[in-house]
Amino acid sequence: MCFGYYLLLEKNFKYLIMKTILSFCKLLLPVVIGFSILFTSCLKDDNYYSIGDLFVSFGTIEKRSTTVNDYIIHLDDGNQVIPAGTSAPLVQLRNNQRVWVYFNPLGDTKLSDSTVRYIANIVSMKDILFKDIRKFTEVSDDSMGHDPVMVREAWISKTGGILTLELKYFTGIYPLHQPDR
Repeated sequence: MCFGYYLLLEKNFKYLIMKTILSFCKLLLPVVIGFSILFTSCLKDDNYYSIGDLFVSFGTIEKRSTTVNDYIIHLDDGNQVIPAGTSAPLVQLRNNQRVWVYFNPLGDTKLSDSTVRYIANIVSMKDILFKDIRKFTEVSDDSMGHDPVMVREAWISKTGGILTLELKYFTGIYPLHQPDR
């Protein structure tokens, strides 16, 4: 008799535990669904840039004052970059200097002419060779040589009317210009 009573208590105890767990799950399930919907919708933010969002572009420097970090970079596509910080070594920047800029946007503002003004951290900035167009003469023909040069890409910047050429040419096995050793 004692053993039968024990089995009856054990069945009731299991039933009570299962009933408690089930009622807890009924309360917890709506809370979990509510939080998942709330926090999932907060993940989508169109104005957010991550550390991994890196842009590379050509641009022209516009100095706003004589201080070192007070400049705007006008990109070839018409957009602007205003540096909030820089990891690049500071060089002597000139007005209308042509640069290759590698930057991480931190925020942006849409301008009225459908361009974008980026507030960005400058990761790297390199000076680009910028030359005027020169008239072709017999002397320059002799010094230039006759190796073929292919134009891989060409475009005119929207902000300064600058013709940019990406050229491809073949040399020997060894590079023509080697760094000093």
